[in-house]
Amino acid sequence: MEDLKKVYNELIDSTIFKAWKDSTSNAYLTHAFTMYEKESESEWQFGYYNKDTDKITTFVIGDDIKRLPEADVLKREGLLNELKFESVQIDAITALKAAKSLQEEKYKGQEPLKIIVLLQNLEEGIVWNLTYLTIGFKTLNIKISAVDASVVDHSLKSIIGPQ
Repeated sequence: MEDLKKVYNELIDSTIFKAWKDSTSNAYLTHAFTMYEKESESEWQFGYYNKDTDKITTFVIGDDIKRLPEADVLKREGLLNELKFESVQIDAITALKAAKSLQEEKYKGQEPLKIIVLLQNLEEGIVWNLTYLTIGFKTLNIKISAVDASVVDHSLKSIIGPQ
């Protein structure tokens, strides 16, 4: 996995980002996102929340950098918390290892088909919010502190049937 901070620096140094940022002064970073399937990472996405419009703009970093159109935000009431990279001490690989340890210890048999990886600032603090889509049609959500790699929260829910 590429170093996320390196990918982020590619974004903020790009002309597409600089031009957007110059015209959008009240937006701030709220999350970084990728998905894993069979040990393979998809492109990283970075979301910026604009409190003036209550919309989010997403940048996708692959072979080139794309800006997606502003979109409605999926959130609870209130503002989205700003994500500050300088507070992130744990990389995604370390967070994934901590989650795998927990999964093997407490959730045997819930092997992931895909893993959704989100770095965000929640009530619990800055966390790697990892969601396993499992072979048993369940979602295993594990939140790992991005500061010290401790397990902040975890839960298993069925995708189909009663919760």
